[in-house]
Amino acid sequence: MRIGVHLGNERVALVSIDDGGQVCTELVEGSPSDNGQQLDLLADGLKRLVRTWKAGQSGAQVRRITFDVGTLLDAGMAGARQRPPAEAGATPVLVRIAPRPPADRAHELRNSAPGLQRAQIHHLFGGHSAVGEELAPLDLGGATELARRISPGQRIVVTAVGSLTNPQHELAVGKALLDGGQPTEVSYSHAYFSTSFAARERTAMLNSSLTETTARFATELAALCRELFPLARPLVSTNDGGSTSLSRLSVSPVHSLASSPAAKIVGASAHLGHREGKLLIDDPHQPLLGQLLDGLPVVGSRYSPTEVGLIASRGALSWSVPDATLAQWSGPRVHVTSPEAVCALGAACAPVTEWVNTMSTIKTHEEFTAALRMAENRAHARLVSLGYAPSSVRTAESRAEAATFGHPNIVAIRVRAVVDGLPTHLATSPDPPTLASQQGA
Repeated sequence: MRIGVHLGNERVALVSIDDGGQVCTELVEGSPSDNGQQLDLLADGLKRLVRTWKAGQSGAQVRRITFDVGTLLDAGMAGARQRPPAEAGATPVLVRIAPRPPADRAHELRNSAPGLQRAQIHHLFGGHSAVGEELAPLDLGGATELARRISPGQRIVVTAVGSLTNPQHELAVGKALLDGGQPTEVSYSHAYFSTSFAARERTAMLNSSLTETTARFATELAALCRELFPLARPLVSTNDGGSTSLSRLSVSPVHSLASSPAAKIVGASAHLGHREGKLLIDDPHQPLLGQLLDGLPVVGSRYSPTEVGLIASRGALSWSVPDATLAQWSGPRVHVTSPEAVCALGAACAPVTEWVNTMSTIKTHEEFTAALRMAENRAHARLVSLGYAPSSVRTAESRAEAATFGHPNIVAIRVRAVVDGLPTHLATSPDPPTLASQQGA
């Protein structure tokens, strides 16, 4: 049995699916003002589910519990944007490595997400070209001096031009800051895959601003799981419609920031049994059009959360639907009255997902084939190392794309491996008033 949980601003939705496809739903109303109250609502809902199973004489063991926290993260980010500067102590310090600083203040801040524009920005000389060649010698002495000037306890983001293909300057500066200062953490922009320097920098800053809150919340969720379901594997939904280990929420919350729309697509798809093509989710609050390929949401390499700009995180592609299109749509459609329950169903159905993204220099077809095979093996190995059987892992996507900077021999390798493990069909709807399907002609 698996459980999906959507943590919303006004209610907590929980959906369980047993091995036969039987679905049980619980909605817990409330307007929690903090994470502690949110956990109380969650615990209440989980205990209700347990009572329902016992009443139905279901002795199934819970193997996975997946949390969709995208709505909470988005609300928390909106709150951070509204805080006055005096209360914004969580804003990270940015250390930017480039051959030259921006021409003026406007250029310096144009890539920053709202709420992060008040961050301290320090410039160091250095950086690499798109093919990994050094553009300017690294000012390591400046990094050592900077370590003494930055206040203890700060979170620092180090970002460098060309770090996607050669992260040496980022790593060297990070080591100097750790050796010579007392930061809470140092994170790097090359951890986020994008050929856009601005997108990597923006993503690293946004992620660092979220980690303090999410690390504590992830620990509390894991403790609750151990208390109620000690044998269950705790997971968290991700922006691509998949899921990953809950422990990653502490490290990379930015990859769960837009998980709720993706979970909604997966939940509607599971309810309707629709695995290919476009699907209209008729939500009275926010109608949504999603697209699926082989049962998984079609994913873009970058996405743009509200008021943030493009960030380097793979997000499920979705589109808002105008009223005219809604009235004329004749394709597959799911009517929704409880978006939270649909998101919880999507969390329960979300496959465990692992991505491998690399930049490779390829000159022959043999090198191309070998690079793809190596990336696929790495993705499979990561899932197997988490305890999943090799036979349960499949490659959902494997391809190469031309690099945006146009070098003829450099390509971006993109591989997605998943562990499905779902029932072949859902025996019951989550809740008759919650979902109603209409298969178009």
